Amino acid sequence: MFSKTIRSVARRGYATQSKIKVQKPIVELDGDEMTRVIWSQIKDKYIHPYLDLNIEYFDLGLPHRDATNDQVTIDAAHAIQEHNVGIKCATITPDEQRVEEFKLKKMWRSPNGTIRNILNGTVFREPIVISNVPRLVPGWEKPIVVGRHAFGDQYKSTDFIAPGPGKFEVVYTPADGSEKTTMEVYDFKGPGVGLSMYNTDESIYGFAKSCLSFALSKKQDLFLSTKNTILKKYDGRFKDIFEEVYQAEFKAKYDAAGISYTHRLIDDMVAQALKSDGGFVWACKNYDGDVQSDIVAQGYGSLGLMTSVLVAPDGKTVEAEAAHGTVTRHWRQYQQGKKTSTNPIASIYAWTRGLAHRGSLDGNQELIDFSLGLENAVIKTVEAGHMTKDLAICVHGSNVTPEHYLYTEDFMDKVKETFDATRHQRSISMSVPSGAMTSSNTTVADATVASTALQPQIRISLLHRAKTFRGVDDNTVREALRYLRFRQYQDGEAIFYQGDKGDIFYVLLEGSVGIYGALKRSQQPDKNKRKQSEREDTAIKNRSGVATHDKPDLNLMGPRLFTYRAGESFGETALFTNAAVRTATAIAFGAITQTVGLWLSQLNYSSNRTLTTNFQKRRVLLS
Repeated sequence: MFSKTIRSVARRGYATQSKIKVQKPIVELDGDEMTRVIWSQIKDKYIHPYLDLNIEYFDLGLPHRDATNDQVTIDAAHAIQEHNVGIKCATITPDEQRVEEFKLKKMWRSPNGTIRNILNGTVFREPIVISNVPRLVPGWEKPIVVGRHAFGDQYKSTDFIAPGPGKFEVVYTPADGSEKTTMEVYDFKGPGVGLSMYNTDESIYGFAKSCLSFALSKKQDLFLSTKNTILKKYDGRFKDIFEEVYQAEFKAKYDAAGISYTHRLIDDMVAQALKSDGGFVWACKNYDGDVQSDIVAQGYGSLGLMTSVLVAPDGKTVEAEAAHGTVTRHWRQYQQGKKTSTNPIASIYAWTRGLAHRGSLDGNQELIDFSLGLENAVIKTVEAGHMTKDLAICVHGSNVTPEHYLYTEDFMDKVKETFDATRHQRSISMSVPSGAMTSSNTTVADATVASTALQPQIRISLLHRAKTFRGVDDNTVREALRYLRFRQYQDGEAIFYQGDKGDIFYVLLEGSVGIYGALKRSQQPDKNKRKQSEREDTAIKNRSGVATHDKPDLNLMGPRLFTYRAGESFGETALFTNAAVRTATAIAFGAITQTVGLWLSQLNYSSNRTLTTNFQKRRVLLS
């Protein structure tokens, strides 16, 4: 498939017994300037020490693209098609100044554009939300994912300068030899400019399927924005194809997932996006996506906190990259021997997103866990106050000092330190095989849950079924998984009492739960006795796998306020405030009631309201 005389390929194996084995190769596309330096450090610090993998390597640095007449870019794109996973470093798109600087043969096209056209892919850009990095649009509590149709339109157009009076016409000549059609665009009375552009049904159908599939996978609403009121046929075609694909292939799936697809005019969509709290996928035409993705990135605080994934219509072929440039200014300092504080986070995420997709395709759970763990280490490092200068400026503004930030390599070492300290910590399993879910044998069910290693994407998918978690970004849910614990209750047992502290959110896996108003104060169980009972419960459970809990007298309860059943979720005031106490009592009903509880040692989630899709509209839990 490839020309061996012009391809730069290196296959590498870094095998030790302790490394995670990656069976199939990934395609690596190296880049330029400061990001190339960081790219090498990422591999040395985070990839090679932990993974036994084959890398099909292509050097897309500008000098090598020039040496191969840009054939290396084409070969890299075909390699991604073959192996389904590409991981790309930022590259230079040359202008006149770069042509002179590098003494290029010609002004080569953007490698990103070349790869997009070959893969016919849609670019999805998603911000990385970190709690202590302020957002320029403070209302954006959840990520907005921008899906850009990276084909045609202005980027494949023909433009010209009209030197004087004359007619500008567009001619369509059918391939079957039938009569051609000539359309007058404008009759120039003097000098001016003209433009003609195109798109194809094939590409628009691919765009529609990619966006509809992506939003469904994230359980988020999808919006398509066009200007079909002006471009009735051009933009109208986008609107019609999206609606056709949605109705034929996705409507039932969207209804089942509790999400929606909506078309909006681009100007209305921009206004609505600014007023929203985020948490949706925004499908944009090529130019709109180019502009809006940068606006969205900056609105979330930093262009350095933006992931970019190119998804082909088949849903299998993916290229992950950083959503920023080559950081030329820092490169110039680096060339002078000066230390820089360059943000590597988006480049790290290019690797984690690509590797996670490789793991998903291959069923390699270890690789998925590794990728998610590295992302969590990045977020925890920044939230602990260790960050690069660009993020420190976001946090401290003009008051930033060298004490507020780390140099590039120091920051990367901190991330590695955090990763090494946390990568072997086990999360509480939330996956229960169907037999255990319906079994009346609590000993078997408890033992199964305790020993089951759960796939993160299944955990995330389960939580997204709960209304409170719909639209919440995967980063937040993934972090929440660290605080989940499984509990079982017999018929009539108390899950919590009014005034108790403890878990603040529950997903009900089996059985049902009644939520009751306050106990009569004189009849409330002694808390010290309950604490002793809980210690005894732990001892009993260690012996038999079955825990016993208080069974309060329902006659002493207030009115039943709510009833929740399997698949539903419930919580209380602590989900929205920092007062982690109950305002009601929850009682289990049925032979077995299984719940997953979310507890927080630090109530940063509730204070930031990141667990709810809309603080006001979704405040349906107890208060």
